[in-house]
Amino acid sequence: MIDHFTVLHKGGKVLWQKSLVKITGNPINQLIKTVLLEDRGGDSTFTHDSYRLQWLLANEFELVFVVVYQKIIQLLYAEQLLSQVKDAFCTMFQAELSQTTLLFAKFEGFDAAFTRILAGLEASLGGAGPPARRTSPPPGLPSGEPAPPAKGERRQSPKAILAQELEARSAENQNQTQGQPEAEASGKVARKGTLEERLKALGKGSRRDHGSKVTGPKESK
Repeated sequence: MIDHFTVLHKGGKVLWQKSLVKITGNPINQLIKTVLLEDRGGDSTFTHDSYRLQWLLANEFELVFVVVYQKIIQLLYAEQLLSQVKDAFCTMFQAELSQTTLLFAKFEGFDAAFTRILAGLEASLGGAGPPARRTSPPPGLPSGEPAPPAKGERRQSPKAILAQELEARSAENQNQTQGQPEAEASGKVARKGTLEERLKALGKGSRRDHGSKVTGPKESK
């Protein structure tokens, strides 16, 4: 996305301009003073603060077409935009540009043509910016690429897939929790049976002890 576009005369007069985003400072003035007035013919880009300026000359009318955008991005359609705007502007205002002086010339009504050119380039070539970096998948998801959806099936977002997996894990944990009381109850029954068997065994041994006659050593006469 661009921030600003300007059409100016080499002498410094701005003929037409449009700002899509408010820019800080005055990078156009810096371009005029630093580059254009010094006649750096080999240059076509200029960086000032956080902006990158790219321009194209129309030597037959001594015009400069300048696009301004953030220097951290790569504007994919900068050259096409400059070329198409140059052709459209010079064709639309050929009579005004052919005058001996541009002091009183009016360059109005170009906004619609510019908007149409910009929208067409953005639609055909995409936006601007560095390629998106791959991010790690959300926790719990496999690191590999998801399988392509079947024909007619919509691909689920990673967030939806994660929500389904968390729901499945919650159901599994709940089943395990419900199974624990049953296991504990079975263990108690088993322990109770073992205890009863031991008590019965002890009871039998006690009765045998009481039923037997205890004899001691005979006293000597």
